[in-house]
Amino acid sequence: MRAEPHVVHLRRRAIELSQYKGRGAQGNDFTTLITEPTTVYDEEEQAVTMVYLAPIPEDTRVLVDVLRHISIPNGARPGGMRTRSRVIGYQPRLAIHQDYCAAASLAAEDPQAHAIVCAYAAVVARYYA
Repeated sequence: MRAEPHVVHLRRRAIELSQYKGRGAQGNDFTTLITEPTTVYDEEEQAVTMVYLAPIPEDTRVLVDVLRHISIPNGARPGGMRTRSRVIGYQPRLAIHQDYCAAASLAAEDPQAHAIVCAYAAVVARYYA
């Protein structure tokens, strides 16, 4: 039986990303250090913005190894915003390009990695139940 996460109500603060690039975290980078199962609720957004459940009892070493080796390409959205993402599982319907759902490209490129990542969906779903 897992313990219920502690709920923290916070307000998001603006940060200058360039100050954090190329270095590890420092003690003055945060006001609240989360070390136990926690749900962060953003007061301004009126929504949960983060769930921290580590450590979890499930062994995730194989999953972590697979995720570290999956190619994650750079791309751009139709509006021009640059992205770095990978669809895992199933590609949603895109009415403009393909008017049907399909297995994500990872299923064809690396079926074993795809199967491992998809198998962990059931683990993750238990934490959101």
